[in-house]
Amino acid sequence: ATPGCNNAGCCVQVCDFEPFCCDVEWDEFCVASAVDICGLYVYDCPGGGPANDCPTNATVVEGGDSLAFNTTNANTTAPDGCEGYDPTLYFDVWYQFNAPGNGVLVTSTCDTADFDTKLRGYNIGDGAFQPNSLPDLLIACNDDGSGCTGFTSILTFNVEAGVSYLVALGGYLAESGSGTVSFTFTPEAAGCG
Repeated sequence: ATPGCNNAGCCVQVCDFEPFCCDVEWDEFCVASAVDICGLYVYDCPGGGPANDCPTNATVVEGGDSLAFNTTNANTTAPDGCEGYDPTLYFDVWYQFNAPGNGVLVTSTCDTADFDTKLRGYNIGDGAFQPNSLPDLLIACNDDGSGCTGFTSILTFNVEAGVSYLVALGGYLAESGSGTVSFTFTPEAAGCG
């Protein structure tokens, strides 16, 4: 209810557009303007899709898991991100991996999906996260895996013991479909004492 907001750069842009927001009150109109003008991400997952349609309902997986998936009726909930032609991850489903040790997690739809897949990894720390913070938690992306047919994907990133990670699986350019996704955890080699 006070003038201004807590993001100085965005505040300036919004208040240049509507001085009321910084002179009188930061109201719902100002918030909506900030979302549009500054390109802010606001989490929204209305449900109605697969059980793991939202990052807050991610399917918990372990290294060695291989699961069937279908994104046909999923919502598009992931924030835009990653370099490339199309920053949107369409019709996404979500998985959570709780790292049992330091090592590498490989998530793959390589040659096992019937559409052009994209994968993203997020570090969510102890597992308790605010969905609106997802853009800041992004750590890895893959659109087309090397050597994979049909523009399917392989996502590889390092993980730390006791840390939780989200993997979002979706489509490129509004594609959706089905397939199998696998998760492989390779622990860090033990050092020589």
